[in-house]
Amino acid sequence: MARKLSWAVLGYLHSDSICDFISVGNKLAFESQFMKYNLKQYCGLERLRVGHRRMIDLKRVLIMLNNGSFKGYPRFLGKAGLARNMAAWYYNRNYQKILDYVITEVADFLKIYFVFRTVLSKMIVV
Repeated sequence: MARKLSWAVLGYLHSDSICDFISVGNKLAFESQFMKYNLKQYCGLERLRVGHRRMIDLKRVLIMLNNGSFKGYPRFLGKAGLARNMAAWYYNRNYQKILDYVITEVADFLKIYFVFRTVLSKMIVV
């Protein structure tokens, strides 16, 4: 599964323009490193600059909403702590649970992202 995902993402990242693919998410520096090593392991690509592209990372905004505390900030994304089950689901070949988790994570993230985008754009005075 990681091999298929790595090849799918590679299509977006294999562009000369840093604007062709803009990552949107939480903790994207970590995710970029994770994807870099997966692309190396499963696709044989080295020296790929995954983290140099434009990104919209909500981590800092979430930390500010959490009174400046790192601890517990993911609660704003509706995290239920199910990620800890990912390895067991994978080794038990319970791929539907993994897909359900990913779909829920994306839906929860998009909800908060659109709220941020709407509210924060109204707060900015130029």
